[in-house]
Amino acid sequence: MRHAESEHTPGPSGYDAELRRHNEVLRRAVGVQLHDHTLDIGCGTGQTTRQAARTAQAGSALGVDVSAPAIERARELAQAEGLRNITFQHANAQIHRFPPERFDLAISRFGTMFFDDPSPRSPTSGGHYARQAAW
Repeated sequence: MRHAESEHTPGPSGYDAELRRHNEVLRRAVGVQLHDHTLDIGCGTGQTTRQAARTAQAGSALGVDVSAPAIERARELAQAEGLRNITFQHANAQIHRFPPERFDLAISRFGTMFFDDPSPRSPTSGGHYARQAAW
């Protein structure tokens, strides 16, 4: 996967930069806390996952996406930022079996809008709905 020169350094670029305003609205709506364990559905290159990990310094963030190249790039960016409470998994979140009650909240910036049921029950403790942004 080739990357534009601006994508070789951490920070919003390309697609992530275009969605900056949407991302801010989602970030405020989600309200990740210091100890939260967050699942990011359809994380792409991990911008929203990295933001969750930076906020939940005593928690964790897991980003999942169906794109293996996006997951690889997400890992590179998280490593470049020195984030240690973050992981990425190549998986289809719509059918993947997540450990029960592992997450405090689930988020999605446009990932769940492609699901057969775009408002799935999320794999959070209590089965709360995922907080998501969609077109």
